[in-house]
Amino acid sequence: MKNKSTLVLIALVLFLGVLFSACTTTPTETTTPELPSTETSVPATKVPEPTPTETPIPAALSVNGINIPMAYFQDELSRFKISFAEGEAVPDEAQATQAVIDFLTEQLLLASAARAGGYQATTEIIDQRIQALTAKLGSAENLANWTGANYYDEEEFRFFIGLGAEAAWQRDKIIATVPDATEQVRARQIFSISEYEINQALNNLNAGADFGTLA
Repeated sequence: MKNKSTLVLIALVLFLGVLFSACTTTPTETTTPELPSTETSVPATKVPEPTPTETPIPAALSVNGINIPMAYFQDELSRFKISFAEGEAVPDEAQATQAVIDFLTEQLLLASAARAGGYQATTEIIDQRIQALTAKLGSAENLANWTGANYYDEEEFRFFIGLGAEAAWQRDKIIATVPDATEQVRARQIFSISEYEINQALNNLNAGADFGTLA
C-alpha cells in the first residue's frame, strides 16, 4: 500500500513538472527598429571664385575721362628736360614738373572740348599723322629711332598723336571765331606834372573849352 502511494506521488510530481514546463515561456530577444534620422544633409555649394579685376593704371592728370597715365607723364617730363639745347639753362625739377603739368592740362582741356564738339581722333586720323611724320623723317626706321630716343613706345606715341590732333582741332576752331579786324579806338589825354596846370585845364574844360585843343 505504501509502495502504491509512493508511485502515485512520484507520478503526480512528474505531471506537475511537465505542466509547469509547458506553461513557462522562454523570453525572446527583441530588437528595436531604427528610426529614420531627423538630420538632413545639405549638399555643399561651390562658392564661385572672385572674378579677377584689372588693376587701374595710376593717372597723373585727368580731364573729363581723358587720363594721362603716370608713366606717360614721367616720359613727357623726360622729353621736356632733353628739349633744351646745349648751353641753355634747364629749369629745376619743380619748375620742369609744373611746366609739363600746365602743357598737358591745356592739351587735355582742348581735347575734351573737341570731343564735346563731336571730334575725336580715330585710328585712321592717327595713322595718317604717323604716315606724314614718317615721310618727313625719311623712313619708318628713322621714325623708330626718333621715338626710341624720345621715350616713346608705340602705344604711348599713338596716344599723344591722337591727343595732339584733338587739341589742334579745338585750337583751330577757337582761332576761327576771332575776327580778322577789330574796332580801333584812339585815346588822348591831358598830362602834366604840375598840379596848377592840371587844375587850370580842368577849369577850362568846365568852362567849355575843347578837349582836343587842350590835349
